[in-house]
Amino acid sequence: MIARRGKFFWKLFLGNALLLVVAVGACVLFISRTFERIQEEDLTVFLRTQARSFATHVRPLMEAWALGEPDALSRIDAMVREVGSDGVGGFRVTVVYWDGVVLGDSAANAAEMELHNGRPEILEAMMDGWGKRTRWSHTVQREMRYVAVRVGEADDRIGVVRFATGIPTLEARQRSLERVLWSVAGVSLLGAVVLALGLALMWSEPIARLTETARNISEGDLSARVEVRGSDELSELATSLNQMRQNLAVQLEQNYRQRRTLEYLLAQLQEGVIVADGESRIVLINPTAARLLDIPVSFTSDGRGMDGLTVEKSIPQHVLQVLLRASDGQRVVGVSEVDGAFEEDPLDVDSGVMGGESLEEARLTLKRGEGSVTILARALDIVLPGTDVAAGAAVGTEASLKPEAGRLLVLTDITALTRSIQVKTDFVANASHELRTPLAAIRGAAETLMGSESVVGDERDRRLLHMIDRHSRRLESMVNDLLSLSRLESTTTGFDPGVLQVSVLMQDLSERYDTALGVAGLTLDTDCVPEQLSMVVSGQLLEMALCNLIENAIKFSDRGGVVRVRARLNASDGVVLFEVEDEGCGISEADQSRVFERFFQVGRSRSGAERGTGLGLAIVRHSVAVLQGTVELESALGVGTTVRLRIPQGGC
Repeated sequence: MIARRGKFFWKLFLGNALLLVVAVGACVLFISRTFERIQEEDLTVFLRTQARSFATHVRPLMEAWALGEPDALSRIDAMVREVGSDGVGGFRVTVVYWDGVVLGDSAANAAEMELHNGRPEILEAMMDGWGKRTRWSHTVQREMRYVAVRVGEADDRIGVVRFATGIPTLEARQRSLERVLWSVAGVSLLGAVVLALGLALMWSEPIARLTETARNISEGDLSARVEVRGSDELSELATSLNQMRQNLAVQLEQNYRQRRTLEYLLAQLQEGVIVADGESRIVLINPTAARLLDIPVSFTSDGRGMDGLTVEKSIPQHVLQVLLRASDGQRVVGVSEVDGAFEEDPLDVDSGVMGGESLEEARLTLKRGEGSVTILARALDIVLPGTDVAAGAAVGTEASLKPEAGRLLVLTDITALTRSIQVKTDFVANASHELRTPLAAIRGAAETLMGSESVVGDERDRRLLHMIDRHSRRLESMVNDLLSLSRLESTTTGFDPGVLQVSVLMQDLSERYDTALGVAGLTLDTDCVPEQLSMVVSGQLLEMALCNLIENAIKFSDRGGVVRVRARLNASDGVVLFEVEDEGCGISEADQSRVFERFFQVGRSRSGAERGTGLGLAIVRHSVAVLQGTVELESALGVGTTVRLRIPQGGC
């Protein structure tokens, strides 16, 4: 059963066992070393005591020997051998005169022994009163423990008495003690192993249950629970794990419902939706987008199947790739697909700012079998949750994900709308062309009759002919304006840009309206800064916009007034500012927001006796839009009107 235990059990068991073994071994070594030290200290004290006692008895004999008494040396030798062999326990006794001569030794013949004045314990005793050493004895050929005591005072020393005992005797005693200690240690170690086993079993069982439950939860089994026993920390951990499992189950259920709701909503959207992250990786594509772009792969809203899929790999249309990775508000041209190849065209491409975020638009015409599909693509900068866990934030919270930039692309099928607009445009163009012929005939007939002598004298006929001529001219002007609008809205009409000298354009406008200004009693004031200002632009569109503004200024200004046309270069952003200013009757604030609508005309006070077609400012707005510029109007009743055009110097 124990063999099947996990790694934690064995780590806990072996760790506790090793700890107890080390503790018991350290205790045995400590006791052994302590006993050895105490034994050495006791032995030293004992030898020193014996040596001092013997020194008291042997001193008279040493003094007698020093005075020349003949039997003193034999008596010293007899006393030494008697003490060294009295059964006290293998003691060796040596008596040494102060000059190193051995007077007696219990283990050897003193007369044959060398001088001992160089022995370290004897030198130490002569100097300090006593000394000790453990060293090898050449006399008895074994290691000995020596303790020497001086006989006499430091200034009246006679010699040294030395007691010694063999180290093997001490070692034998030490080994006997260690055998006892290790026997006790063995029993203790056995108990320690049993204790370690019990501790390992006690702690590993609940941890194993916690581990098994956590593993089941990580594998998706949210029915797994831990049986809680007791009230200690492990029980609290088990309770927390069960609570976490329950919370996780609730959150997963909520996430699943939200994901399924998102999938159903995206699947039912009539617009295509594509989301890319800051590294141009696809995050989401809904089925409508896949259908519109004819993408064969089916994607889901949770991102399955899109790992590592980039915009370039998944989106074949280049313009959409640019829209999905553009983040600086750059403008994008529209594209059409013809026989599988993409070519640029100037279709309904717009770019602007909404809510402080860059928004780009492009229109695509994609070939589908025998027909084609027109798609309006709109891109917007968005913020996506990142994948990096922020420092100090809890996983799963909004703060745990670092936001990152992304792109949202919305695709709208405008095929039917495009066809409807094209039909309307074609109808207007065709109707206008058809109306020009009868209008020309009516005007010709009216002019002929007005020049005829038969009707010159008839006031009623003359008034009717002038009415026919005036209204036919107005109708012809309206037809021309409708044709201009039709050309601006047409997807096939191109306005090629070229280099335009602004001062030359100003001169042409002055010459063109010289007669009309003279008839109206007005003065035209033109100004261009810098004088050699040039720009790359469609001169036809710019001239069309300025002509309509000048004609309006002439029409609605009183005699003696001034019409000003100014051009200025803003070098900071490369935009040319055109201003057309008059001193006419002005426009009320209520009407200023609608003057650029088609056929909208202000009250009679503004229109004057001769009403216009209501298309002039609409033509201006469309012309400036094709030039990728902006138009704004500033007016006050009784003061005058100023219209400003901001056109990029680089052109459209």
